[in-house]
Amino acid sequence: MIIKPFIDRREELSFLEEKYNSNSFEFVLVYGRRRIGKTRLIKEFIKDKDALYFLCENKPLAKNLEKFSKIISEELGLPVKIENLKDLFKILKNHCKKRIVVFDEFSYLIKQDKYITSDLQVALDEILKDSNIMLVILGSHVSLMERHLLSYSSPIYGRATGILRLSEFSFPILAEWFPKTNAKDLVKLYSVVGGVPRYLEFFNGSDIDNEIKNNFFNKNSFLVYEAYQLLSEELKNVSIYMAILEALSLGKRSITEIAGYVYMKPNELSPYLAILSNLGFIRKKKNVLKTMKKSLYEISDPYMDFWFSFVSPYYEEITSGFHDNAILNFEKNFNTYLGRRFEKVCEQLVRLGIFGFKKQFKIGPYWDKNVEIDLLGLNEDSKELLAVECKWKENVDPKRICRSLLDKLDYVNWQKDKRKEYLAIFAKSFKEKITEFNGHRVFCYDLKDIEDFVKRQD
Repeated sequence: MIIKPFIDRREELSFLEEKYNSNSFEFVLVYGRRRIGKTRLIKEFIKDKDALYFLCENKPLAKNLEKFSKIISEELGLPVKIENLKDLFKILKNHCKKRIVVFDEFSYLIKQDKYITSDLQVALDEILKDSNIMLVILGSHVSLMERHLLSYSSPIYGRATGILRLSEFSFPILAEWFPKTNAKDLVKLYSVVGGVPRYLEFFNGSDIDNEIKNNFFNKNSFLVYEAYQLLSEELKNVSIYMAILEALSLGKRSITEIAGYVYMKPNELSPYLAILSNLGFIRKKKNVLKTMKKSLYEISDPYMDFWFSFVSPYYEEITSGFHDNAILNFEKNFNTYLGRRFEKVCEQLVRLGIFGFKKQFKIGPYWDKNVEIDLLGLNEDSKELLAVECKWKENVDPKRICRSLLDKLDYVNWQKDKRKEYLAIFAKSFKEKITEFNGHRVFCYDLKDIEDFVKRQD
């Protein structure tokens, strides 16, 4: 594992600094999936400040309180025994001079004591409200945090003065993390582990294909077991969720197809899909023009997508030390997989403004019974339409792609007589680059253009 210097999270740090400088009581919740960098963010934030840091453990509450008592005793220089959370906050308010108090992995306390949020409510309403303490609570169990700390039924609903749900890094941040890695390898890396900091630490960016093999097809590797562990920590009935993700990896997109694969009725499947969506593992694929009523789903998380595509089918073999078939499958099908994930990278680049448009486009895939367009951008105000094709191929002929896009646009009825159309193509490389085709402005972006753009985002 390669520990990198702290990278990005500028907006989150700025938000925390603003709360810190308020000099009044602040209660900030920071949560998100495991490995996303919550602890690293908070430690970066408190590194030059007066702070008290408590790491909660997956042990009985009494054991955690015993641990907190030792930390407080060392801080105050006198013996302290804490019986409950209210006692802890009374001592913090009356005797401790620290401005920031952090509870990391607070969800472990919630698991151990169902009344812990009620104690926290009392602490917030009766003890801390007139203090200048900045209380920061971190949690990795997303559904538990939302249910017990953020939902309307929670005793502390509405009391947080700040909420951060940490998400993974965007694609351009990888260029900051791996400054010597070319765009082709960055696309490969992002398509395999996304922007999850903990996963990126297993790569150095110098030989991506072999690094992927070493991290996913070696029985001793962390990333081989992570998918099951991640789902097990967050969910009950893990086998059902794994079957759903497996169905999606095999190209089954509709509720009917997925339900058939997992031997469930379609109406029974919806709650499971909703939970996976909330966790960020899957998403409902939305037609940008909403011309199709049928809901389609896809795996949105790159790590889960890769794991269920390449590791899951050979899991027993890999974990038994026999990885040859898995590697052969990877070498045969990885390029096809990249073609699918490359579209997601291109969507990010369009949203970040790679074309230089001043106005924002509503971006998303488009499909109907006649055609499918990788990405369609719409600007209602200016009546502009942007059609995007993503090709994970070398020496792409842009004229052929433009001709195909214009044929497809004949089926798109949005503002048909008023709109101004633009065409865009992403590819590894082109036979030639063009800027115009049949009176349409054309944008051609190859890997070198992508590399230049993401470096400018630093």
